[in-house]
Amino acid sequence: MREKLELKIVIMVFLMLIVGVAVAVSMSFRIEREDMYSVSRERLADTARLVSKSIERSMVEADSDFTKILMDELKTISGFELNVFNSQRREAFVFMPDAEPVDDKVLESVISSGKETVSMDGMLLNFYIPLNNRPECQECHFGEANVIGTIRLSISLEKEYNKIVRFGVIMGIGGIVAVVLIGTILWLALRKSVVTPLKSLEGAAQRMARPYVP
Repeated sequence: MREKLELKIVIMVFLMLIVGVAVAVSMSFRIEREDMYSVSRERLADTARLVSKSIERSMVEADSDFTKILMDELKTISGFELNVFNSQRREAFVFMPDAEPVDDKVLESVISSGKETVSMDGMLLNFYIPLNNRPECQECHFGEANVIGTIRLSISLEKEYNKIVRFGVIMGIGGIVAVVLIGTILWLALRKSVVTPLKSLEGAAQRMARPYVP
């Protein structure tokens, strides 16, 4: 009876601690992941808009050859992948008239809607910005669609995600150590304040139940 009571108390204490650690690690991991996505989206959006303005300005003030040179330089930006597509979903500023359109549903939607769009493809975060056919573009693109091209800027989140996973693992290991230490301390405290008095009461009851022998 005593052994079963002690075992139940030990199991209850450790289960409560394990659940608490699991919830804390899970919430921390989710918050870190959401912060990573949020910061990465803002960083990617700011960079993509800067690239968009640079390309639009070069197309208006210079020519396609200069824009291609600018694009080649922009593609050297560390950590980013830059692509520019025309309204037919083909790579822009590349002379490949027989090239197949890119199979990208998000790109197709951006060309149709003319709206900035963010998408995730595995660990790749993509930001799409349409190049609208503005009045200053009409000299070269008169009569064309409202969206004459699309910029897609991508960044891999794999490195940041792996850092968060490692952080979660460290927190999990730390949580397990904390569970063992705190559980042991609580168990000793409970044993002293609950289990030991109960054992004393049980012993007293057993002595009282014995037949009196004068």
